[in-house]
Amino acid sequence: MSNNLMLALDGWSFLNHQSIWNFTILTPNRKEYVFQLSDLSSDSHTGKYIAEKIEDIINRVGVSKFSAIVSNNDSNV
Repeated sequence: MSNNLMLALDGWSFLNHQSIWNFTILTPNRKEYVFQLSDLSSDSHTGKYIAEKIEDIINRVGVSKFSAIVSNNDSNV
């Protein structure tokens, strides 16, 4: 994967209280890769918890490869 990547994340909550989060990596060439789909239903969605999830993904791919993180979620992100 190239440098100057962007990590985009979004979460969905369903009527049954299931919470699914999508972590997508976007490249400078506008390619999109779904890196991880996570069922976070049993976890509290605090800013600290989501930051830990983001940090884990960035560390797995490589810290120096990312230039941005984008989310359109709640204020806790």
